[in-house]
Amino acid sequence: MLEARVLGFKRQALTDQVYDLLKKLIVEQVYSPDVPLRIEEVASHLDVSITPVRQALNRLWKERLVTYEPMRGFRTAPFADNKRIREFIQVSSCLHSEAAKLGAATVTDPEVEQMEEACAGIEEACQARGYEAFRSFHHWDLTFHRLVMATSRNSVLLELYESVDTQMATVFYRAFVTGDIVAIHQQIKHQPILEAYRLRDPDTVVKAVQEHHRSAIECWPAFADLGSAALRKHHSKGGDPSRSAAANKAATGQGGDRAGAV
Repeated sequence: MLEARVLGFKRQALTDQVYDLLKKLIVEQVYSPDVPLRIEEVASHLDVSITPVRQALNRLWKERLVTYEPMRGFRTAPFADNKRIREFIQVSSCLHSEAAKLGAATVTDPEVEQMEEACAGIEEACQARGYEAFRSFHHWDLTFHRLVMATSRNSVLLELYESVDTQMATVFYRAFVTGDIVAIHQQIKHQPILEAYRLRDPDTVVKAVQEHHRSAIECWPAFADLGSAALRKHHSKGGDPSRSAAANKAATGQGGDRAGAV
């Protein structure tokens, strides 16, 4: 059975470990997009009982990383196409613009300092590659944008943003896996938003967040196409990415970086 020592988390519950590992396998496409996830087979792949697998899949379903249909069970979520991603980014821009209008003038010094820390974390993440770089970049990127949303003092705005961001997480990895995380960061900057918040001027912040998202819309198709090509090449070398050997290799850490909470 999967033990805490396998993933290096001695105090983490088994269900949390299975959740972390399944999330890693889905994001890295060891389990390909839009394929069945039969609980018994996944449990066998990971060498655990079915209970933590079922609980982990339910959590991933809430995050929309897997889908569920009665009588058919769970499947990995299909990739969103570029049109869908564009729509996600447009919604994110609207949410951020509204948060800026509500909170830019009243942002506190500690909140600005936290934004500075997040920007520094993003810079550091850009020095690495692979899934761990993705985890770190996504953590600090999400932290930064949560801070922006939090300045609105509107919990519904924050919840809406987190829902959109979660659905985009697996798609972002297509670009990161190519090693273009630095190029993405150079094109889609966070620093101008931070500088605008330092000015406490809502109009300036709104312009900065809109420019941030406009750059994301313009850059995304090229990065996504590069990422898709890289993943096809990666999986063509390893055979069927959903087979047991691949899952077991990832579970034991032989296939790359080990899982952890995002």
